[in-house]
Amino acid sequence: MSKNTSNSTKQIYSWLSKHDELTFVACTDFEMIHQLECMGVEVWNYNYDIKYRDAENVICKDAIFDDVEFHGCVVNWNCEKTYPVGKIHSGEFILRGDNQNHNGDCNPISNFEQLITQNELSEVYDKYQEGTHTYVYGRT
Repeated sequence: MSKNTSNSTKQIYSWLSKHDELTFVACTDFEMIHQLECMGVEVWNYNYDIKYRDAENVICKDAIFDDVEFHGCVVNWNCEKTYPVGKIHSGEFILRGDNQNHNGDCNPISNFEQLITQNELSEVYDKYQEGTHTYVYGRT
């Protein structure tokens, strides 16, 4: 991370770096994934968008509808674009979503409670809001 890293970026890295294994869902922040791998974190990155099928750090599968294996903490980076992963998997989650209503946003995220309820979290470790993005770290 650079000297100009925002507090929110430091926050998310503090959550992510607590884990040896992370499974990302719908994440296109390939720089972040690369940095985590350089730190020794084993990363799986599932993305349903075929435009990423040849990307080095992407397993081109839909984490909801395809047969996938979740490892460690599940990080749903675009909750606004997917069915809640907490309904199909139990464990620790880092969830990020927004309510910008982009094309393909079938599940706009407006607040913490929405992420907590949709993903059936029983314990919330931390949460924060940054601009249009809502972040929750917890477990089912």
